[in-house]
Amino acid sequence: MKEPASSEESEKAQENPFNILIVDNDVEIILLLKDILSLNFPSVKVHAAYNGAQAFKLLDNLTSNGINIDYVLTNYVLPILNGAELCKSIKQAHPTTWTAIMTCFLLPKDENLLYSDEILFKPIDFDALFKSISDQMKNK
Repeated sequence: MKEPASSEESEKAQENPFNILIVDNDVEIILLLKDILSLNFPSVKVHAAYNGAQAFKLLDNLTSNGINIDYVLTNYVLPILNGAELCKSIKQAHPTTWTAIMTCFLLPKDENLLYSDEILFKPIDFDALFKSISDQMKNK
């Protein structure tokens, strides 16, 4: 169990919240992840997109409005722009954004995978996901 945040940490989180973007074409997966992340990280703002192109556009729109996405959790198999291609686009435009790809497949030889900071295999090990997010929150 995590220790409660100090009042200074709570104020910082409210002023500059940690933002996560979940990208999956399965609405149920997005809803499940949003609920789980909100319960485990109440100060985190969770955003969602249903394909890679929509995710990149949302990321740019949020950034234009002063909201930086700190962590992108994306499925590998997506319509329009797959997760690896999305990670490449993100790293080129937003190099400090942490990217993690979720997949249940053996990944093909895709050079775009090199742009992902992390690969999580399904079924998701939530302890590993929570540690990854916590680590990035500490680095913010």
